[in-house]
Amino acid sequence: GGGIHVFDQDRYRGDFEFGTPSYIGLMMFRGRALVRALERARSLGKTVVWLEADMEYRESLLAAPDLYHGTDLSILWDGVVFCGCFIRFAPTHGSVAFYKNVMAETSERGHNDQEAINIVIGRAGETYTKLDHCRYRSGWLIKHPHEGDKCGDVRPAVQHHNWIIGNAAKVNMARRRGAWFHDDEAGRCRRRDMRIAVMTMDRPASLSRLLRSIDAAQYPPDATVDLQVTVDSDNGVGHAGTMAVLNGLRWSRGFLEVKVWPSRKGIYGQWLDAWPCELYPEDLYTAVVLLEDDMEVSPVF
Repeated sequence: GGGIHVFDQDRYRGDFEFGTPSYIGLMMFRGRALVRALERARSLGKTVVWLEADMEYRESLLAAPDLYHGTDLSILWDGVVFCGCFIRFAPTHGSVAFYKNVMAETSERGHNDQEAINIVIGRAGETYTKLDHCRYRSGWLIKHPHEGDKCGDVRPAVQHHNWIIGNAAKVNMARRRGAWFHDDEAGRCRRRDMRIAVMTMDRPASLSRLLRSIDAAQYPPDATVDLQVTVDSDNGVGHAGTMAVLNGLRWSRGFLEVKVWPSRKGIYGQWLDAWPCELYPEDLYTAVVLLEDDMEVSPVF
């Protein structure tokens, strides 16, 4: 189960620039909602993942075993400090106490939530894990490419866009990465030419052959082609050889998405679920092509 909280835009209207009184007010409102959610989740034994919209999610977080540790918190390190943008809370007293301390630091001493998190972390005796900075990346690695290069072929599960300042800069970066779906003039999703959905499991050589043929195919110069690869698995951890191929995969014609199923789908289940068309606007894609990994495509497919 889940929940959606709707903000009253008239009550919370303002510029919300980082550190301003309106920003602090918004963080207090947000924080109170989070504490209520954490207390409710603890009573139900449910994990809470606190995240921001200013991020790209490239894997299902439910199928990311490195996110779920035996600690009260898993938290993103943004290159300089711990970031309040992405935190996994276990259903424990320690996780609730941690964010109550953050709220107290913010309301009593006027710190913003980012400062407060770094001041109080560990104060209540809660345990925490710093998430792998290559798998859970901050915008610091985009702003400082030489640091991002150190991650090599590690594919991020999450990419935050902090450190990329201003909406225009964020939008331009998303366009360059093939991740901007919005039609600014029409106010809706921009129509995209094709989505290729590849289904695989444990045949890395065969998968490599198919991906090479897809990459070598001829596409119109201005075509937007998104590439999705779904990986079947028994436990949410993809076959090592398959994941090695995908970690080195680059795709410049559109958005690239890799999904590892948390449990075995089988070929029938893959065909049913690889393209969840009900989750997308009907007219988003001109064509969707589903391919098993023991195939190759023609250059003019």
